[in-house]
Formats: sequence, C-alpha cells, structure tokens
Amino acid sequence: MIINEIFSSIDGEARRAGELATFVRSVGCNLRCKFCDSKYTWGTEDTNRNMTAAEIVEECKQLGNTNVTFTGGEPLLQKDSDELIEALADAGFDVSIETDGGIDFTERDWFKNNHKNVWVCADYKCYASGMTDKMLPLDTFAKLREQDVLKFVVGSQKDLELAYEVYSYIRSKGCTCYIYLSPVFGDIEPKDIVEFMKDHKMQGKVRFQLQIHKYVWDKDLRGV
Repeated sequence: MIINEIFSSIDGEARRAGELATFVRSVGCNLRCKFCDSKYTWGTEDTNRNMTAAEIVEECKQLGNTNVTFTGGEPLLQKDSDELIEALADAGFDVSIETDGGIDFTERDWFKNNHKNVWVCADYKCYASGMTDKMLPLDTFAKLREQDVLKFVVGSQKDLELAYEVYSYIRSKGCTCYIYLSPVFGDIEPKDIVEFMKDHKMQGKVRFQLQIHKYVWDKDLRGV
C-alpha cells in the first residue's frame, strides 16, 4: 500500500486525545472536503512509500507506541488495508481507523469479528465540508459498536442541526457509540457547540472536543 508518512505524536481528538500514538497516513481520498487539513495526501509526493503490511507493523514496533492511528486521506481505499489492520491487531496494538463516512466499513472482517482493540472513528461530513451528499446511509452509521466513534466537524448552526438529526436517528436504532462534536477551525465559536449540546440535552457518550494538536503546534505543520 502507498503510505505518505509514519510518525509518533499525540492523538489530537476522540477517545485517545492526549495519548501518544503512532500515525500511519495513507495516500488517496474519495472525498474533497473544503476544510481538509491533509490535502497533501491527494496527489503524488516524493516522500510516499510503497510498503507491505509487515513493513508497516515493524516500523510501528520501532516507534514503541501501543496506540496506532490508521488515517489518510481515506485509509480504507488501500487494497491491503484490511490485512494491515488485522496484522496490527495481532501484534497487540490498539488500532483506531479514521474513515471519512463515504466508505462502508461494516462488511470488513475486522469489524464483524468485533476486535476489542480495533475501532472505527467515522467522520460524518456536515454541510461545511461540501461532501454531505457522499455519506453512507444512516443505517450504516447505526451499526457502529460501543467502542467506535462517530465524529461531526461543524461549521454552522445548520451543521449542528444535521449532527443532532444523525445522533437522534442512530440512538433510536440502539447504537451506543461515542459521539464527538468539534468546530471547523476558525468558522464557529466553540462555545456555540457547547450551548447547542446543552439546549438539546445531548448526553450519553456525547462529547465536545478541540483538535488539541493544533494548539500544541502550528495548525498547518505536518508530522506532528
């Protein structure tokens, strides 16, 4: 598979925010979000490497973190992505898969087998992204498991209302995954998200978040 970069940092969001993790960033994406912060994965760079799953696992072992975040671009586009996820799990890593909500993950063996150390961090694209029409049906997101994450990056009140609609639907279907709401950097006041959560009584594993790595380093810096 084609890998853009592998590096050690802190996880900036979701369940492991603030914990050390090894990031495995793949090349290529099926979406073109307006606020994408990893557009460099869309094309060809001299730093891209063609690596096997075994080579990636070995590099993760060398970096020494127990957490691995498999991200992109869209990592599930890689033809050997399932092999890598299984190999990382077998090696004892806690594996978070950051997927963009436009690729069905529910029929993958690692998802159906319910590996406790493999979990999905799915991003439901709100209107600010320009990609809402590319999202999977809501019933797909309702299949997220209790260890998984559904993330909404919101840029407006309209985005918040959409997030609430999706949240309400999947909860009505018995989905108990974690829900995270975060702002499009610079587009919405973070306090407006918190006030919305309060007004709509969004509780039960629903959390507000900021991408903390963008406060530790420059928001455009790579490899952090």
